[in-house]
Amino acid sequence: EIFRINNVQWVGAGGIGFDVQVAPPSANQPNNLLANPSFELGTNATPAAWQPDAFNPSAVFKWETQTRKEGNRSVSISAATPNDARWIQSVSGLNTGQTYQLCGWARGENIVTTPDAVIGASVSVMGGFVHSDSLSGTFDWKQACVIFRPEQSDTTLACRLGFYGSTVTGKAWCDNLSLIPVKSAFE
Repeated sequence: EIFRINNVQWVGAGGIGFDVQVAPPSANQPNNLLANPSFELGTNATPAAWQPDAFNPSAVFKWETQTRKEGNRSVSISAATPNDARWIQSVSGLNTGQTYQLCGWARGENIVTTPDAVIGASVSVMGGFVHSDSLSGTFDWKQACVIFRPEQSDTTLACRLGFYGSTVTGKAWCDNLSLIPVKSAFE
């Protein structure tokens, strides 16, 4: 990937606006701003820096060793009844004028969406409606990404099964998340 076009939108007088993200060479990759992004560290049943959170307390959260993208661990969320459940991490010190990219790898099993609940597995920014494309059904590891500008310097991010007003059933695994600042091609 050399570049990516994001935030395409219509502007006045029939014009179109968009952002061009130039992929940096791998040697110049910015540091990942998430703590424990691959869920490798932790104690007991909880990975360090991550917390389970759900709309309905019936969700089952696991720190997994059997299913993983890379390394030795991942996390999973199971919902036998419709739910919006997520593993969350609060990140502080973000610049509200900076654009960031949140990415993560997800795997799904029987994630059922409906016309009224269209968002299955995703990565998202809590407290609003910012999320990656929805993943549903049964699928092997797929990367999900979202580009956003935080409204506050302290922001909570999630790897999620379901969403606000989109409660779903199924199981999702998450692994290898990253949060990096996006540099503008025009800087």
